[in-house]
Amino acid sequence: MLCIACQAFDIQSFSRQSVPWRGIRRQQAIHGARSGCPFCTLLLESLEIPLAGVATANGRELGGWIHLKVGRDESDNRGDDALNIVRLDACFDPSTKAASFLEGWSQAVVSTSFHVVADNGE
Repeated sequence: MLCIACQAFDIQSFSRQSVPWRGIRRQQAIHGARSGCPFCTLLLESLEIPLAGVATANGRELGGWIHLKVGRDESDNRGDDALNIVRLDACFDPSTKAASFLEGWSQAVVSTSFHVVADNGE
């Protein structure tokens, strides 16, 4: 069963008029995976994030964010209202600054893509 956070995940939040990024705190995904959430588990396994705590050089537990963005089929013109989502990209940024990912994927430890179909306008 999906955790509460994944149940609340709304693919429509990736509308064409909004910021193309969404984030999940690493700790939130770990909590979801430990409670049996299959999507949190898939994210952690795909991004090679361990369930066990990881300490930084100063002894604090590693924080960080899992960042999500969508890829669209721009060649398929099904109207302005259709999101045409065909890919969900995810990366892990160990930084504790929520906005650090805006500088690009280069800071990501690991990134991955999932093939999805969402709101294709039909």
